[in-house]
This record gives sequence, C-alpha cells and structure tokens, in this order.
Amino acid sequence: MDNYCLNREEIRTLIEHKLYNQDAPSNLKEIFDGASQNWDINVISCNSLLSIILEQYLKEDIVIEDLIERYYMLEEAMYITIEEFDDRFVEFLLEHKMPQKRNTKISELMEARKNKNKIMEKSLSEELRMTFEEDLVSTISDYHGKIYN
Repeated sequence: MDNYCLNREEIRTLIEHKLYNQDAPSNLKEIFDGASQNWDINVISCNSLLSIILEQYLKEDIVIEDLIERYYMLEEAMYITIEEFDDRFVEFLLEHKMPQKRNTKISELMEARKNKNKIMEKSLSEELRMTFEEDLVSTISDYHGKIYN
C-alpha cells in the first residue's frame, strides 16, 4: 500500500473531480482511481489546506453549503485519510520534523520586527509562507509513512 499526500492544488482537484464530476489530470486521476477502486493508495488530505480552499471558494462565490460533509463522506468511497493534526502528529512534528532552517528564519523574522526593518520583515514573511505548505505536505507524508510502514 502506498501513501500519497495531497498539496493544496491537488486537494482542490480531488474536490472538483469527486464531488463536482470535473476532469482531473491523468496522473491524479490514476491516484484517485487507485484509492477508489482498489483501495491500494492511501490519499492523505490536510484540514488546514482544505480550510484555505474553502476560503478561496467563498471569495470566488462558489457555493460550499454541504462541501465539508460531502468531503468527509469520501472516506466511505475511497481510501482517504483526512489529517486533523491529533496529538500523535504534533508529537511527531516536534520530535522529528522541526527544520532548523525554519527556526532560524523565524528568529530572523522576530529580530526584523524588533528592529522595525519592514523590508526584511516582508521578505522573511513571504519566504516562510511559501515554504510552509511544502514543509507541511512533506511532514504529513513522512508521518503517515512512519505509522503505516
């Protein structure tokens, strides 16, 4: 059995494909079909990324009335784990995945704020924001690789 951790765009594609019957790129369709038909791929989704997608839908005036309920119903139709960051995940994160580089950047950001260096603060904030989702997806993937292998 394989695990496949979805990033934000892939979660949105899953929603559009499974809940709104839209086409998906062939590589993702193959993954979604493996999780739905054979249950040999564990598709892993993250609640925090889902919340960002919901906010995007609201800004785009897309009706999301029953989307959350329908999304959780996917657990009955396919092999999907919706990661909600329980205490085991947080423990794993703190013990194994707090990248020193990120901690250094956070320290630099705090120093820039303290010194009122707006240019450096903006640059560091953007850098941290961009890498957060990548780090999150990687961490979730590693976590599920550890508990399922």
